Amino acid sequence: MRPSFLALAFLAACGATADKTDTDAPSEDTDVIDTDVAAQDTDVADTDVADTDPLPGDPPVPASPCGTDLQVHNGTTVVDLGTVGSPGAYTFDPVGDGAYDTIVQNLQVANPTAGRGVIPVSIFAPSTDGTTAAAGSYPLVVFFPGFGTSHTSYTHFTRKLASHGFIVIGASFPNTGFLDPAHHDLNALEGDAVISWALTTGPYADRIDPTKIATMGHSQGGKIAFYVATLDPRVDMVIGLDPQNGGGPPCAVAGTVGANCNAWPVAPNCKANDPGLESQLHAETLVFAAEDKLITPDAHLRAIHFYRGAPSVAHLVHMPSVGHASWVTDTATSQVTRRVATSLLLTRFGGWTGLEQYLPDGTYLDSVASVSEHTTK
Repeated sequence: MRPSFLALAFLAACGATADKTDTDAPSEDTDVIDTDVAAQDTDVADTDVADTDPLPGDPPVPASPCGTDLQVHNGTTVVDLGTVGSPGAYTFDPVGDGAYDTIVQNLQVANPTAGRGVIPVSIFAPSTDGTTAAAGSYPLVVFFPGFGTSHTSYTHFTRKLASHGFIVIGASFPNTGFLDPAHHDLNALEGDAVISWALTTGPYADRIDPTKIATMGHSQGGKIAFYVATLDPRVDMVIGLDPQNGGGPPCAVAGTVGANCNAWPVAPNCKANDPGLESQLHAETLVFAAEDKLITPDAHLRAIHFYRGAPSVAHLVHMPSVGHASWVTDTATSQVTRRVATSLLLTRFGGWTGLEQYLPDGTYLDSVASVSEHTTK
């Protein structure tokens, strides 16, 4: 069967990006880490998501999975960030390079699910000499790519973040080609395994502050970033770049690969009449939401519902006119996102001041033409 026009468009926008990848993107000729990841964090891997008790007091889910209740608080998130210092005013533009050089290692992490293959990762670390990781204790950010892409397409996020004083891991999922059936539940366990590896046997385990962990991702990777945070209370912040709440390709093409596009809802999903898993989050959230009607025609799966369903504190940057694939390369959309997301991470995790205008409720976004609204609850 020939793929539909929409399938081809989706592949072209989100899959065929190798020629657009940053020139400093690492290769994936990597060494295998033989760590038994499943044994590292059996409590997380064994969690029965459906039965997990949400936040204390069982916060209410949104009034309707497809409602417009953008300002309704769905509970109170208490994020434990450990000790946050007061280093003063930040002097670097958060959209550009920070104070550090960066170094990268391309590795592979053992999969907690037998038969699914290793998890390819690139780990970026701050450096003062360009060859070795800087001494100190740094927050951890784990980045997941969009459907049909690799984490190597997003070095304009991963490498840049590391230069501002974060240890950053880009992680891709095995068995996630266009014709592979979706298994977002397994992807979430894989993403969580990367966190456990980073904190225990990863090369910079002694340089990571375990009280300051963020997950971040684009499209399908954005959903997985949220999904991981529902499983793992170690995650303190989730940043979604137009996350999509579907269980595979868009509903319009999911039938061609036998996928259930409404499977594993994390945000509220009205077609499945499912409030999603977000009430279990213990993390602050930031969502950049587009409304690309060609690539993501299914309104009930769009990013805005991740903001609606998230426990407070939650932030929304609504960018309805930008394309869904705008985050794959270093576009103006990526730069706006990087400036806001980096500022939020530096403020919350590092205690830096002087970035208030770039925060999700700051004045900077008022001047960005592609932003229709930005709000915090």
